[in-house]
Amino acid sequence: MKFTYGFATKKIHGKAYVYFWRYDGTGHKTEKCMGRVGKAETETRARQVELKYLESLQNELTARIIKIKTELAEEPSREAKKMFQKLYEEARKPVKTKRKKHKKTMQVETAVRP
Repeated sequence: MKFTYGFATKKIHGKAYVYFWRYDGTGHKTEKCMGRVGKAETETRARQVELKYLESLQNELTARIIKIKTELAEEPSREAKKMFQKLYEEARKPVKTKRKKHKKTMQVETAVRP
């Protein structure tokens, strides 16, 4: 299992923005904009996203450890196997995040006739 993530600064239209990037298990890179460089909200948001990512990694590692321990146990009971399997499945579930609701806006152009 490999995990790679980090933060990058990009300039867009002369303004610097912070991006959180990571690679998933298939080698696909995803990026998410945290906000403008130098803002307190950007730092807070970046730390929150990093924490959620690390927690999901921790869950996956815990699940793998449980699975290997179960396989290595000499004669685990059926109840223990079911319990470990349930823990493994729970740890493999992705961490859900709340999305902000965007207000729908409609742009209307008006034309003035001479």
